Amino acid sequence: GGKSVVKESVRLTSGETADLGTVALPPPHRVVGRVLDAATRAPVADAQLFHVGENVFAAMQRGMETPEVTDALGQFTLLCPEGQTGQLRIDHPDYAPVMLALHTLPLLDGRAEILLRHGGIVTGKVTGLPAVDAADPEPRMAWVQLRPEGGGLAEMALAASGSAAVEADGRFRIERVTEGTYTLIGVLYDEDINLQAEKKGLVVRDGETLEVALELAGSSLTGRVEM
Repeated sequence: GGKSVVKESVRLTSGETADLGTVALPPPHRVVGRVLDAATRAPVADAQLFHVGENVFAAMQRGMETPEVTDALGQFTLLCPEGQTGQLRIDHPDYAPVMLALHTLPLLDGRAEILLRHGGIVTGKVTGLPAVDAADPEPRMAWVQLRPEGGGLAEMALAASGSAAVEADGRFRIERVTEGTYTLIGVLYDEDINLQAEKKGLVVRDGETLEVALELAGSSLTGRVEM
């Protein structure tokens, strides 16, 4: 099932062989529990659980490992080779992603109980974009991304999927956004233009849609919030 990691320093010289004898591996930490819909308490099947480990930044760079998937009753058993350390990420296409520290998992009768919410939606329009040159073989690229305010690497990993391309008409839409306060970053890039701007203090609430207008002005993107 799982794997464990043991670190031991061994000093060798050229041509030397070291006999480590019998190495006893400690059993991996075992997490058993359920994933439920926060509003209805119904079990959530096919939710993916990833043990990110302590080094969240390294996990973001290499991508997540093969996940554990909940069954029809929302149940899961997860083996964590690094013990009760690091982060647990839960993903489902119908819910906002969740990132929890393993040692703070909510327990009910000794079993982890994880609640998923559908999250909020951030949508809007970028105006004032330069005209598209139909003869240009490399069209411009414009996109927006949400960044949690006051968050660490775990929060950055959680928001890694919180981005969207800006369509030809300037519209964008980011769904399944975890409730919180964010900075919206707008970026426009082509061969001649590389613009970036931020709009801070966007409060996203579960089940609500936040409309944001970003206006391109001069050499930066400036924004205003419409609710």
